[in-house]
Amino acid sequence: MRHHPPSTPIVLLVSALLALATFACQDPGQTETATAGGRGGQDEEEKPMTRALMLVASSATDEDRVDEFNEWYDRHVQELLQLEGIVSATRWEASEHALIPGLDSIDGRRFLALYEIECDDLEALRDRISRTSADRSHSDTLELDPLPVTLLFEHRGSWGD
Repeated sequence: MRHHPPSTPIVLLVSALLALATFACQDPGQTETATAGGRGGQDEEEKPMTRALMLVASSATDEDRVDEFNEWYDRHVQELLQLEGIVSATRWEASEHALIPGLDSIDGRRFLALYEIECDDLEALRDRISRTSADRSHSDTLELDPLPVTLLFEHRGSWGD
């Protein structure tokens, strides 16, 4: 039996999830553009919009409170969607039909939120997400030990429809 480093199945799972999310998004073959000041038709330099995904893998603190966790998280997603640059979000739960035997979560976190991002400045959006965290709802149903896995991925390419 071949031994894989601990991160290998997680990397494969994240790659599969990102491929799924990219497939579900708009046609990325067309580059979005924005102009400084938002005035089209001017002699301003056009800058391509940054496309990214924010991945958040999380768990509820208590199996008996999963419904409460999901109700809160659905509100939390709506609050994040109010930030300019976060254009859509989807939530997922780990399937019982594991692609790799024994791998049924992301490091023990069974829920996944994917946020599609299109913005001029990804670093500024990341900072705004952190800076405005206190303005959004929070819940004691969110497992914080260990912390949720939160990652930003910049778009590298797309294949298929």
